[in-house]
Amino acid sequence: MPKPLTRLYAIDIERRPWTPTREDPSLLEKVVAQDPEGAAVTRLIRLAPGAALPERREDGLWREAYLLEGSCRVGEEFHPAGTYTCVAPHTPSGPRWTTEGATWIELRDPHEAAFAKAPARLYPVDIERMAWATPAGSPDGVREKVLTRGPSGSATRLLEVDPGVDTGVFNHDHSEEVLMLAGSYKMGDEFHPCGTYTCKGPGVDHGPFWTTEGYSCLEVRNYA
Repeated sequence: MPKPLTRLYAIDIERRPWTPTREDPSLLEKVVAQDPEGAAVTRLIRLAPGAALPERREDGLWREAYLLEGSCRVGEEFHPAGTYTCVAPHTPSGPRWTTEGATWIELRDPHEAAFAKAPARLYPVDIERMAWATPAGSPDGVREKVLTRGPSGSATRLLEVDPGVDTGVFNHDHSEEVLMLAGSYKMGDEFHPCGTYTCKGPGVDHGPFWTTEGYSCLEVRNYA
């Protein structure tokens, strides 16, 4: 089942307590969206300074993660803030440990063909080297970097919008999750500052969007 329609401001997320995860008590979480059956979930994850997690094999879900703060090691790899990963179901992961602590957003979704995306591990330098492109049908001042995409069209991207751009009203045939990384915009009568998280299912009108300072966000699109 899809995750429910959700809008959480940064202050809403801040007020939610960190709770130990089922995977390991040293790994803390704040769930921001979850389907009624509990399979698909989006959550913030925090690993305390000095904490370590053993290697584990991922369950039957796709897992995407974007590191927001701090850094950690995953096996032999060093992941600084801004690292993006997309891991296929049943893929071994870890061990993971951190000296300074780490916080990331993690999205887990069912192992369905429509959700499949190309596995990826992109460091900030890899993303920096990617060229910005104007999405089809978007006005000037809107740019994207697609981090991964699947055969169905499911995709994850970084989006930048310049100050003064009005992007109109949208209605998609896919679900859409957005985390504001910088800047702000107005969507109708709502003001969405940095740190706002939204989740919308297919067929939901949203917009118009207007920004005076510009903004950037992480956007995850999944087809059912």
